[in-house]
Amino acid sequence: MVRHSSLAGLLLTLLASRCLAFEWKDCGGAGQGFSLEDVTLTPEPVAPGATAVFNIKATSESPVLAGTINMVVQYAGFPIWTQADDLCTKMTCPSSEGPVSVSFQQQFPVITPPGQYTVTLRGADAAAKPLFCVAVTFQVTPAYDGALDGLEEAKQSMLAEFSRRKLLTT
Repeated sequence: MVRHSSLAGLLLTLLASRCLAFEWKDCGGAGQGFSLEDVTLTPEPVAPGATAVFNIKATSESPVLAGTINMVVQYAGFPIWTQADDLCTKMTCPSSEGPVSVSFQQQFPVITPPGQYTVTLRGADAAAKPLFCVAVTFQVTPAYDGALDGLEEAKQSMLAEFSRRKLLTT
């Protein structure tokens, strides 16, 4: 019985980790140069060895001629990686006032442990005026290679076994 309970717990854990979606929030204060509209992440969920692409859609208050983008990756609440890049390698510069897109790619090593991650991206113009800050929380899940295929059949088999054992003990 303990073995079946452990298996059921493992299956529920796997399903729960597969169902967690990413979320983003604007972590910038008043006076930042971009008004954030949407942030997407692909692929979602992220698997070890994958390249995650963070796309930011925003409206710029003024033209952007140059700038920087800083990234901080956190795992279990602890910063594990920081990186600074030229903002104009992530968006078209110079940009006009109005709609802008920022695309940031990050390779996750094949040894990346599964769990919850937060990536914070901060952009600033050439004068160091904050343009945006976005914090994206998401899951890195292991590549299962089809381990969840046949999950319904396994569930039915487990239920049948539980029913059979209950009949034997009553």
